[in-house]
Amino acid sequence: SLIKNTDNAGSNFAGGLTIHANGSTANHRFLQCYDYATSKEKLLFTSDGTMTITAHEATAATIKLQSDENDDAGDSWAFISNADQTFTIANDIASAGTHVAMITFTPHATPASSSVNIAGDLTVGGGDIIGPTDGSLTIKADTDLIFQVDSDGDGAETFQCRFR
Repeated sequence: SLIKNTDNAGSNFAGGLTIHANGSTANHRFLQCYDYATSKEKLLFTSDGTMTITAHEATAATIKLQSDENDDAGDSWAFISNADQTFTIANDIASAGTHVAMITFTPHATPASSSVNIAGDLTVGGGDIIGPTDGSLTIKADTDLIFQVDSDGDGAETFQCRFR
């Protein structure tokens, strides 16, 4: 391990951050990073498999996953809990190190009023888009609404529409 602590006293780092490794509280093992300047816990791993990251006031908390030594554009993905309560999955495919939102989730107190914004196309592998059982499914477009059937041109597919 990178940090070894046998006395549970913690390891102090510049800037007021203390890391407690293999500590225990009520028989639960944990790794805790605590910012004494703000008196707030910033990172916590607990024995039940929970990881908590807490950002400073009015800033985002970000987890980055970087593959292939992060040496090319597109190697880095970011999971961002934004200060405006949205959640974004971003990638740096256009420019290494500059993450751009691919999917953004916007919550609402009424979950059915929440939204998901997908920057590109949506491919549904299962073949079904199912609307609510007690309401309407609305598909909107500013210009044309295009239904493409038989995109492979073999003539085998049809378009069916039922009205009840």
